[in-house]
Amino acid sequence: TELYADMKTASVQLIPAIEKFIFSQNEKSIQEIVDKTDGYLMMVEYGPIRVSTPNDVGNRESGFGLSVIIAHHLFTRKYDTASEALIMDQCLEYLKQIYEEMKRVDGDADACPLKNWTNSAVDFAPIEPQALCQAIGWNLTITYSSQLEF
Repeated sequence: TELYADMKTASVQLIPAIEKFIFSQNEKSIQEIVDKTDGYLMMVEYGPIRVSTPNDVGNRESGFGLSVIIAHHLFTRKYDTASEALIMDQCLEYLKQIYEEMKRVDGDADACPLKNWTNSAVDFAPIEPQALCQAIGWNLTITYSSQLEF
Protein backbone atom coordinates (compact mmCIF):
# COMPACT_ATOMS: atom_id res chain seq x y z
CA THR A 1 0.00 0.00 0.00
CA GLU A 2 0.96 3.64 -0.31
CA LEU A 3 1.34 4.11 3.47
CA TYR A 4 3.72 1.16 3.73
CA ALA A 5 5.82 2.45 0.80
CA ASP A 6 6.02 5.96 2.28
CA MET A 7 7.04 4.70 5.72
CA LYS A 8 9.62 2.30 4.32
CA THR A 9 11.15 5.04 2.15
CA ALA A 10 11.26 7.47 5.08
CA SER A 11 12.92 4.96 7.42
CA VAL A 12 15.55 4.00 4.82
CA GLN A 13 16.33 7.65 4.08
CA LEU A 14 16.63 8.49 7.77
CA ILE A 15 18.61 5.41 8.83
CA PRO A 16 20.11 3.43 5.93
CA ALA A 17 21.27 0.63 8.30
CA ILE A 18 17.65 -0.49 8.78
CA GLU A 19 17.35 -3.49 6.47
CA LYS A 20 13.72 -4.44 7.00
CA PHE A 21 10.55 -2.57 7.81
CA ILE A 22 7.80 -4.67 9.40
CA PHE A 23 4.21 -3.51 9.34
CA SER A 24 2.29 -6.64 10.31
CA GLN A 25 0.34 -8.13 13.19
CA ASN A 26 0.82 -11.70 11.95
CA GLU A 27 3.27 -13.42 14.31
CA LYS A 28 4.32 -16.01 11.73
CA SER A 29 5.10 -13.33 9.13
CA ILE A 30 7.07 -11.32 11.67
CA GLN A 31 9.06 -14.40 12.71
CA GLU A 32 9.93 -15.17 9.07
CA ILE A 33 11.09 -11.61 8.40
CA VAL A 34 13.16 -11.43 11.59
CA ASP A 35 14.77 -14.81 10.89
CA LYS A 36 15.88 -13.64 7.44
CA THR A 37 17.28 -10.31 8.59
CA ASP A 38 20.99 -10.04 9.31
CA GLY A 39 20.90 -6.47 10.56
CA TYR A 40 18.60 -3.90 12.06
CA LEU A 41 14.86 -3.86 11.54
CA MET A 42 12.06 -1.44 12.28
CA MET A 43 8.55 -2.42 13.27
CA VAL A 44 5.49 -0.23 13.81
CA GLU A 45 2.51 -1.34 15.87
CA TYR A 46 -0.70 0.41 16.77
CA GLY A 47 -1.97 0.39 20.33
CA PRO A 48 -5.49 0.88 21.59
CA ILE A 49 -7.74 3.56 20.16
CA ARG A 50 -10.17 5.03 22.65
CA VAL A 51 -12.89 7.65 22.80
CA SER A 52 -14.52 8.50 26.13
CA THR A 53 -18.15 9.30 26.74
CA PRO A 54 -19.03 13.03 26.72
CA ASN A 55 -18.47 14.90 29.98
CA ASP A 56 -20.88 17.50 31.43
CA VAL A 57 -19.99 20.10 28.79
CA GLY A 58 -20.06 17.64 25.88
CA ASN A 59 -16.31 17.15 25.43
CA ARG A 60 -14.71 13.76 24.89
CA GLU A 61 -11.19 12.51 25.33
CA SER A 62 -9.76 10.53 22.45
CA GLY A 63 -6.43 8.84 22.08
CA PHE A 64 -4.34 6.09 20.57
CA GLY A 65 -1.03 4.38 21.11
CA LEU A 66 1.78 3.93 18.60
CA SER A 67 4.95 1.87 19.07
CA VAL A 68 8.09 2.02 16.98
CA ILE A 69 10.59 -0.78 17.54
CA ILE A 70 14.20 -0.90 16.38
CA ALA A 71 15.72 -4.34 16.86
CA HIS A 72 18.47 -6.70 15.76
CA HIS A 73 18.09 -10.48 15.45
CA LEU A 74 20.32 -12.54 17.75
CA PHE A 75 20.57 -15.57 15.42
CA THR A 76 21.84 -18.93 16.66
CA ARG A 77 25.44 -17.82 17.04
CA LYS A 78 26.38 -16.59 20.46
CA TYR A 79 26.80 -12.91 21.14
CA ASP A 80 28.81 -11.91 24.17
CA THR A 81 27.51 -9.33 26.61
CA ALA A 82 29.62 -6.55 25.11
CA SER A 83 28.29 -7.23 21.59
CA GLU A 84 24.71 -7.22 22.84
CA ALA A 85 25.31 -3.95 24.69
CA LEU A 86 26.70 -2.33 21.52
CA ILE A 87 23.68 -3.54 19.52
CA MET A 88 21.30 -2.23 22.19
CA ASP A 89 23.07 1.15 22.21
CA GLN A 90 22.84 1.38 18.42
CA CYS A 91 19.13 0.45 18.46
CA LEU A 92 18.46 3.17 21.02
CA GLU A 93 20.44 5.70 18.97
CA TYR A 94 18.42 4.88 15.84
CA LEU A 95 15.17 5.13 17.80
CA LYS A 96 16.17 8.56 19.14
CA GLN A 97 16.89 9.70 15.57
CA ILE A 98 13.44 8.54 14.51
CA TYR A 99 11.80 10.32 17.43
CA GLU A 100 13.68 13.54 16.65
CA GLU A 101 12.43 13.31 13.04
CA MET A 102 8.89 12.70 14.31
CA LYS A 103 9.15 15.84 16.45
CA ARG A 104 10.57 17.81 13.51
CA VAL A 105 7.59 17.06 11.27
CA ASP A 106 4.99 17.34 14.05
CA GLY A 107 2.24 19.68 12.91
CA ASP A 108 3.25 19.51 9.23
CA ALA A 109 -0.11 18.68 7.64
CA ASP A 110 1.58 16.89 4.74
CA ALA A 111 3.63 14.64 7.03
CA CYS A 112 1.08 14.10 9.82
CA PRO A 113 -2.44 15.51 10.22
CA LEU A 114 -2.18 15.49 14.05
CA LYS A 115 -0.83 18.55 15.81
CA ASN A 116 1.44 18.38 18.87
CA TRP A 117 1.20 14.63 19.09
CA THR A 118 4.85 14.28 20.04
CA ASN A 119 4.06 16.32 23.18
CA SER A 120 2.12 13.28 24.38
CA ALA A 121 3.36 10.68 26.84
CA VAL A 122 6.51 8.96 25.51
CA ASP A 123 8.23 5.84 26.83
CA PHE A 124 11.50 4.28 25.70
CA ALA A 125 11.92 0.69 26.89
CA PRO A 126 14.12 -2.27 25.98
CA ILE A 127 12.40 -5.23 24.36
CA GLU A 128 12.91 -8.78 25.52
CA PRO A 129 14.21 -11.27 22.93
CA GLN A 130 11.34 -13.69 23.57
CA ALA A 131 8.82 -10.93 22.95
CA LEU A 132 10.14 -10.25 19.44
CA CYS A 133 11.30 -13.49 17.86
CA GLN A 134 14.75 -13.60 19.48
CA ALA A 135 15.64 -10.02 18.59
CA ILE A 136 16.98 -7.36 20.96
CA GLY A 137 16.40 -3.64 20.76
CA TRP A 138 14.30 -0.75 21.98
CA ASN A 139 10.64 0.22 21.80
CA LEU A 140 9.32 3.79 21.65
CA THR A 141 5.68 4.10 22.68
CA ILE A 142 3.73 7.31 22.18
CA THR A 143 0.30 7.63 23.78
CA TYR A 144 -1.52 10.49 22.06
CA SER A 145 -4.59 12.03 23.56
CA SER A 146 -6.69 15.06 22.71
CA GLN A 147 -9.97 16.61 23.60
CA LEU A 148 -12.81 16.50 21.11
CA GLU A 149 -15.46 19.19 21.28
CA PHE A 150 -19.00 18.57 20.09
